[in-house]
Amino acid sequence: MKNFPTLKILDLFRFLFERLDIDYPTLRRILQVKLTMDGRRPTTIMSQNMSGNKKKDSNQFLKSLWFYAFIGLTLIPILFFGDNFMFQMSLIFGVLMF
Repeated sequence: MKNFPTLKILDLFRFLFERLDIDYPTLRRILQVKLTMDGRRPTTIMSQNMSGNKKKDSNQFLKSLWFYAFIGLTLIPILFFGDNFMFQMSLIFGVLMF
């Protein structure tokens, strides 16, 4: 399997996971499989922008992280407007579900 740069960064903190009694080799293997599966096909939102002339090895994982960060940053201000917490969280949940 492919050795992702994210896993190399995680390897730097191996001592921390082992100190917390976490089976690090199993954790790393699960993350490696997850990252491999994430790279198999683009998400629906990202695939609309893809064309045939782009390279196939583009990092869809990083593109999706940027998209999720954008969505999160646009929804955060809703929490700070007004005092009706139930309405605010319902609105955020509705946007995320839609």
